[in-house]
Amino acid sequence: MLALALAGSLAALAGPPEQLVHGYAKAAADWRFQDADAPLDLGSRLQLDLGQRRANLSWRAAFDLDSPAPLAADGADLAGPVSLRPVELRVGAHGGAWDLVVGKQYVFWGVTDWVNPTDLFTPWDYTHMGSELEDYRIAPWAVRATGWVGGSSIDLVWVPLPLPDVVFAPGTTGDGMTTADPELPDRDLAHGSFGLRGTTTVRGFDLSLMGYHGLDKRPGMDVRFDLSTMPPPMTLVPVHGTMTAVGGDLARGFGPVLLKAESAYYRTEDLAGTDPVVRNPELFSVAGLTWVPTTALNLSVQGTWNHLFAYDPDAEAEHWRQHWEDALGVDVVAVAEATGMPLHVPEADPVDAFGLVERIAWNWRDTVNLSLVGVQGAEDLDHFEMLLVRWRVADGLTALGGVILFGGPEGSRFGDAADDSQALAELKASF
Repeated sequence: MLALALAGSLAALAGPPEQLVHGYAKAAADWRFQDADAPLDLGSRLQLDLGQRRANLSWRAAFDLDSPAPLAADGADLAGPVSLRPVELRVGAHGGAWDLVVGKQYVFWGVTDWVNPTDLFTPWDYTHMGSELEDYRIAPWAVRATGWVGGSSIDLVWVPLPLPDVVFAPGTTGDGMTTADPELPDRDLAHGSFGLRGTTTVRGFDLSLMGYHGLDKRPGMDVRFDLSTMPPPMTLVPVHGTMTAVGGDLARGFGPVLLKAESAYYRTEDLAGTDPVVRNPELFSVAGLTWVPTTALNLSVQGTWNHLFAYDPDAEAEHWRQHWEDALGVDVVAVAEATGMPLHVPEADPVDAFGLVERIAWNWRDTVNLSLVGVQGAEDLDHFEMLLVRWRVADGLTALGGVILFGGPEGSRFGDAADDSQALAELKASF
């Protein structure tokens, strides 16, 4: 509300407004593959997107009004709650060579597709993967100042209350383990996230360097035990620390081919590699190319590489055993052998992990659009694919159908999200 009040004040100072109002209304349905008895989820959304730009001032306020209405297998109408949430809510001041934007806004860094090592401010929501950006990316509240000199730029970002990636929704898993809300560093201004990125062009290469300090949006996982009950039930808790990152990216075009690469080093709180709950320091790199043979077709392929420092898989398993012995006060191996209770030691990550990312976008006669995103890991053979087909039925009216697939072994990043695999359909009217 403060941002809206500030936006109104700025608009009044700017003079007579040139009001822009647009948005969309849509009806949607999705069905989860993993449960044959799962209901067909029906819902609707109204997005209202308002904005002004007058002289050197601007504002934008976009809201989603969602009304899910699950339809049970027996046909009973189980109308869900109506929710109103802001997508973006920001104000801006703009000079000839600078911008200052304050409020809830998307902040994207990097040049690679879908997987971006330097994209550290805008968290993912893997539990709500869908057809709209606001379904699976969460715009943070941020202050962003950008300046340009010739072909170079400086981008400064501050997120006072950073948000983590949403890895899974709290609840109870199929094996009886409870998943809890994430644990975050203290929520105060001292634990905000800061970043600085500079870009320039050298001999045809677009280059950038960045630095970051703040929340590590990727959680480490801890397992907690309730010792008041025997055998003690387990709770899986995402634990987020802080990190410092340095990195950069580069891109250069050669006719219809664009080469691009991006890399960042994450200096986490576990420099010695002895804390199983905290993520190890890591080098994360992506490289690939985009080929645009025609204006209707866009093809991208990338390779990814994650290297963990101060990390040994055997030592990690021993750190977990010691961590649980300290928590329980008993020899967990001996107890597991005596009682037959399984000892849940998390699967150790490899020191080096490789993967692939593919994207395809194809337009047919400006009427049908097909987009495909795929991410695969070479070690766990886990995978994520999203295929969406849009058909422009008429001006402002679009039909969509698609599938979102997660798969892989238990304990892998996409294997644990297998229950979120779904088919979806939508009818959307834009205005």
